[in-house]
Amino acid sequence: MGTGSHTHMTITPSRTAPRYCCEGSRSSGSRAKPTATTGASTRPTVWRIRSNRLSVVVASNLNADILSDLGSALAGSLGLAASANLNPERRFPSMFEPVHGSAPDIAGQGLCNPVGAVGSAALMLDHLGLPEEAARIGRAIEATAREGVLTRDVGGTAKTEEVTRALIDNLGS
Repeated sequence: MGTGSHTHMTITPSRTAPRYCCEGSRSSGSRAKPTATTGASTRPTVWRIRSNRLSVVVASNLNADILSDLGSALAGSLGLAASANLNPERRFPSMFEPVHGSAPDIAGQGLCNPVGAVGSAALMLDHLGLPEEAARIGRAIEATAREGVLTRDVGGTAKTEEVTRALIDNLGS
């Protein structure tokens, strides 16, 4: 896997995200340490977690939104990036959406890359305890890309509907 970024929306007023991410990271053998603090406070506001598979940044909503957009663009397109805004305590709902949002400026033109939305569904399934189903979606995304069924934002010529059809067909593979 590569480097991922994720916008942590403030779903609850709890500030548990940095602690939650780092505690989970420690149990998997990664080393987490604060990379920034605010003013006189000793509470870290940005954490960098080093892992051999994934780097995670937890930041304020504005900074994380900018970073997730930049990371998606560097990966090739905003259309590729799935996101999950998780409530780590699971007391309130989590939200899953493509990083690009609803893309109203190109809606209905067949230009939207559905991979981010479909990938977000995979994140939701994994969060809901259905890792096999999430992995099946991931394999369908990979197979569709290998086949070259790509929207123009990533160098292809397929329309949204064509990529969606290929994803659905590859779910059966």
